[in-house]
Amino acid sequence: MATALVANLFVGALVALSLYASYQQYRERAAVTSRNTNRLVAQGVASEIDRVDLGLQAVSDEYLRLHAAGRLDGSALTRFLVRQQARLPMVDSLWIADAHGRVLHGSDQEPPSVVSLADRDYFAALRDNSAAGLVISRPVLGKISGKWVLIFGRRLTGADGRFLGIAIAPVTIAWFEKMFARLEVGPKGAVVLRGDASRDFDLLGRFPSAGYVGQTKVSAQFRAMITARPQEGTYEAYAGADNIRRTFSYQAVGAYPLITLVGLSTDDTLSPWWHEVRQLAALAIVFAVLSALGGWALVRAWNNRAAAYESIRGLNEELAKDNIARRNAENEVVRLNTVLEQRVRERTAELETANKDLESFSYSASHDLRAPLRAIAGYSQILLEDERRNLSATGQEMLDRVIHNSTRMGKLIDDILAYSRAGRRSLDCHAIDMTALARDIAAELAADYPAARVRIDDMPDSMGDRTMLEQIFQNLIGNALKYSAKQDQPEVTVGVERDGDRNVYFVRDNGAGFDMQYAGGLFGMFHRLHGEAEFPGTGVGLAIVKRLIERHGGRIWAQAEPGNGATFYFTLGAEKL
Repeated sequence: MATALVANLFVGALVALSLYASYQQYRERAAVTSRNTNRLVAQGVASEIDRVDLGLQAVSDEYLRLHAAGRLDGSALTRFLVRQQARLPMVDSLWIADAHGRVLHGSDQEPPSVVSLADRDYFAALRDNSAAGLVISRPVLGKISGKWVLIFGRRLTGADGRFLGIAIAPVTIAWFEKMFARLEVGPKGAVVLRGDASRDFDLLGRFPSAGYVGQTKVSAQFRAMITARPQEGTYEAYAGADNIRRTFSYQAVGAYPLITLVGLSTDDTLSPWWHEVRQLAALAIVFAVLSALGGWALVRAWNNRAAAYESIRGLNEELAKDNIARRNAENEVVRLNTVLEQRVRERTAELETANKDLESFSYSASHDLRAPLRAIAGYSQILLEDERRNLSATGQEMLDRVIHNSTRMGKLIDDILAYSRAGRRSLDCHAIDMTALARDIAAELAADYPAARVRIDDMPDSMGDRTMLEQIFQNLIGNALKYSAKQDQPEVTVGVERDGDRNVYFVRDNGAGFDMQYAGGLFGMFHRLHGEAEFPGTGVGLAIVKRLIERHGGRIWAQAEPGNGATFYFTLGAEKL
C-alpha cells in the first residue's frame, strides 16, 4: 500500500505541475492578446480623431479666410461644411457658433437661431484660452441632435486675436461602440473608451453597452496601475456593471486625454484549460483506482502467507498472481506516462499552431493597415502637388504632416512585424564571413552619407544565421551613421575585441551619444532617447537586434557619453567554428 501511495503522490504531483504550467501559459497568452488588440484599438481611435481635427482645422481656415475678406456667404459656407462632413463619416454634423455661443451655420440643415452653446464647458474652455488646440468635451446630450455625443471643437480667432466663435464636430457615443463591436474579444469580453486622469476617467463608450455614460467610477487597482504607468499596462480584476473577472490592458490614445481598455474574460480564456483539468483528473482517478487494487492484492497476499506455507503449489500460484498484478500496475503507469507525454506533445503542437496563427494575424493586420496608409499618403501627395497654389500655408503644412505621419506609420508597422517574426523564425546556422558581411552592408548604407568615413576591421568568421546577422549589422551600422551624420567628420568603426575565450563584436561612432542613466531601457520596444524631429526612427530597431542576438545565445550592451558618440557591443553564443 505504501508503494501505491507513493506512486499516486508522484502522478498527482506531475498532473499538478503540468496544469500549473498550462494555466500560466493561458494567462500570459490572454495578456499578450489583450495588449496587442488594445494597441490596434488605440491607434484606430487616434487616427479617427486626427481626421476629425484636420476637418475642423479646414473649417476654421475657411471661415477665417471668408471673415477676413468680408465675404461671409452663409450658403457657400454651408456647402463647404457639407463637403467636409462627407469626408468624415464618423461626424454627425459640422457647426459654427459665434462669440456668444449662437449656432450660425451647419452642415445638415439651417441651424435654429435659438440654440446656444454658451453654457457648455467646451465653449468656455475655447473662449477663455486663446492657445487652446483641439478640445474634447465630456459626454453631452446634443441640443440639436438629441443624441449622446462627444464634441470636438476648435477656437475661431481673428487676425487681431479677437475671439470670433468655435467650430465643432459632434461624434455619437454609438459610433465608438459600433467601432468596438467589430473586434474579436470573446463572448464576455469588453472594449472601453475613457478619459484619462485629467478627466477623472469619465466613461465615453463601451462595448457591450452598459449605460452609465460619463460616470467616473473606477477600481482602486486601476487607479494605482495607471498612476504608476500612465501610458500602458495590464492587470486582472473584477470590473464593470457585470462584475466579470477579465484580463485588462489599457493604452493612452496618442497625445489626446483619452485611454482605451480591452478586457478578455477569464472564463473565455481559461475554458480550454478547464477541459485539460477534467481530462487529467479523470486519468489520475483511473490510475489511483488501479494502484489501489494492486495494493489491495499485495496486502491480501501478505495476510494469507500462513496458508501459503501449507502448499508450495498454492504459494507459487499466489506469487504468480501477485507478479501479474504488479506487472499490470507497472504497465498502467507506463500507459499513463505515455498519455501524459502525448498530451504534452499535443499542447506543444497547439502552441506552434497558435504562433503560426499569430504570425498570420500580424501579417494580415500589417497588410490591412498599410493599404489605407498608402492611400492616405498617395492622395495627400496628389492633392499637395495639384492644389498647392489654392492651399494656404497651413493647409500645405497639414498635408505635409499627413504624408510624413502616414509614411512613418507604415515604417512602424513594418518594424513591428519584423520584431514579431524575429522571435519565431528558426535559426539556419552556417559559417559566416563577418568581415565581408559588414563591409557589404556598410557600403550599401554609406551611400546615403557621403561625408562619413567607415572602417571595417578584420574579424574572425562565426557560426550564425546569415539573414539575422545582416539585420543586426544593418540596424547597428545604420544607427551609427544616422546619429553621427551631424558631426563635421562622421566616423564609424566596426571590429572585434577578445574577452577571454570569446569574441566581442562592436560598432562605434562619434555621434550624438546618450546619457548612460537611460541605457536600461535602450533595447525596449518604442524606446527612444532623441526626438523624431532630431533623428527620425520608430524605436523598434534595437529591440529587433536584441531579440536576434539572444536567438544566437548572445547578448548586447552599449557604452556612450552625450556628444561623444556611442559603442554597441555584442556576442554570439555559437561563434566558434
